[in-house]
Amino acid sequence: MDPKTWNIIKTVAAYFSLLLNVFYISTWIYFTENSNGFEDAQQRFGNLWKIDHTLLIASAIILSIFSIIYFARTPGFLSKLFLFVQIIFAGWFIWSML
Repeated sequence: MDPKTWNIIKTVAAYFSLLLNVFYISTWIYFTENSNGFEDAQQRFGNLWKIDHTLLIASAIILSIFSIIYFARTPGFLSKLFLFVQIIFAGWFIWSML
């Protein structure tokens, strides 16, 4: 594989992981704020994501680890900020799997 193509794939995967994690957390916050109790929020959240919750969290953890490595190796302040955010998300997802 061409190194230029591999660099594009790494960049897209890292930012996709960040967007997936932000969307996942923001939808959960939205449903908990705008639902009648935890069970209603959980049902509405489950209806939005059509795949299994465990599979979604496992894929988010794997993609987060990949993007943590990518953002750690990328220079710049914004990449380090994204690194910090991804570390928080990955820790949160791993904690939720316990």
